[in-house]
Amino acid sequence: MTRDEIIARLVQLPGEIKQADVQLLSRVDESQRTRDFLVAREVSLTLIGLEGKNAEERKAKLTLETEQERYAVQKCESAVAAQRVELNALRDEFSALRTVATLLTGEAAS
Repeated sequence: MTRDEIIARLVQLPGEIKQADVQLLSRVDESQRTRDFLVAREVSLTLIGLEGKNAEERKAKLTLETEQERYAVQKCESAVAAQRVELNALRDEFSALRTVATLLTGEAAS
């Protein structure tokens, strides 16, 4: 990477980091809404009454009845994790490039 490419990337990264932050917040919010919907669905099913001989059987039926909602929660949580990885990678790149720029500045002064 040339000095000019490093400078250009350093100028570009804060915007990308901000965008990744906004996406992370959006995904966390979506994940929370999805979890809330799952809980509401479980409460609804519990209130209408699930048939079963005992608590374990009713819990198994509740799990089966909310399979799609659980999958949606899992999908959202995976998206949050992936977005965190992306955000951390951008921050690491920014930090590394700042270090390189500092080193290059020291070389130029010598």
